[in-house]
Amino acid sequence: MRGNRIAALLSAALILMIFAAPAALAASADVYSDSDARDNSIAGHLLQVSVETVAQQTFFAENSQSKYYLTVDLTNQIVTAYQKDSRGSYSTIARQMICSAGLKATPTPMGTFELTDYRKRWHYFSKFRCWAQYSTQFYKDYLFHSVLYSKNNEQTLTRSSVRALVSPASHGCIRLVPEDAKWIFENCPSGTVVEIFNGERNEELTRRLKDAVRL
Repeated sequence: MRGNRIAALLSAALILMIFAAPAALAASADVYSDSDARDNSIAGHLLQVSVETVAQQTFFAENSQSKYYLTVDLTNQIVTAYQKDSRGSYSTIARQMICSAGLKATPTPMGTFELTDYRKRWHYFSKFRCWAQYSTQFYKDYLFHSVLYSKNNEQTLTRSSVRALVSPASHGCIRLVPEDAKWIFENCPSGTVVEIFNGERNEELTRRLKDAVRL
């Protein structure tokens, strides 16, 4: 009698495993599909947007009061501001900006952060004895800010920091064209989400954005 009961339990367990396996495989496929890419055609240029990025944008769109969602693509050295659309999703590109992120020895941290209330019209880096305009903090000592100046005067622009745009050059901050740094400073309040990652290389987009800069 006991042997029959054990046999019946084993049979039931085997049947459960057979029917559960496809569901488990499907769930596994969903979990590991975030490396897939969706194609987004923006202004005639093909951008690779990961499923994970789209999911994060959707989540933060539903839970954030901010009008914008910022991404920093370290591969292409491009900052993109997504604006909420009529459905409340961050799917519309409002602005794209070239930048200089951190050098290999002083990298920009990757991950998801939020802008803080810390902002300065002119920020002085005492360690490096230089200035930058429109600094906005996103994590600890890391800021969005303009290219560099020798003094807190717009006439003292450091040309080498301009030439370095679209190449890693900073100590971890995100350097921008002054008008782009000002745009973030004025339009992206504290709580605005910032996602920093390595994207798919897009030399055409980088070249187009860089050619449009006049400093």
